[in-house]
Amino acid sequence: MSHRLSQNARHTNDLLQELERDKELEVLREYLTRFNLFPRTRDPASAPIRFEELKELVKHWKLHRQRNFWKTHTTKEDLVRTLYRHINTKIIPQEGRDDVATPAGS
Repeated sequence: MSHRLSQNARHTNDLLQELERDKELEVLREYLTRFNLFPRTRDPASAPIRFEELKELVKHWKLHRQRNFWKTHTTKEDLVRTLYRHINTKIIPQEGRDDVATPAGS
């Protein structure tokens, strides 16, 4: 009994991984736009997200102060993964607490 995936299954798996990466980048785009980290000459809604913009977001949240951060995060994918994890574990929960602390009616 073979457990190898068919070519169609591998292709579908690749497409799902690509979709997940695109979702992560769109979440990052929201924060890059919010903090005005795109160059003025580029449209934040449609411009491709480059390594340089991701570096600026890392610096904005001071993640680069971790020991050997730039040695262990050398690729765009490393930065995307780290920033996405930071957003989900630190930023979104903090925004939720801020919303509870300041009710909309005030």
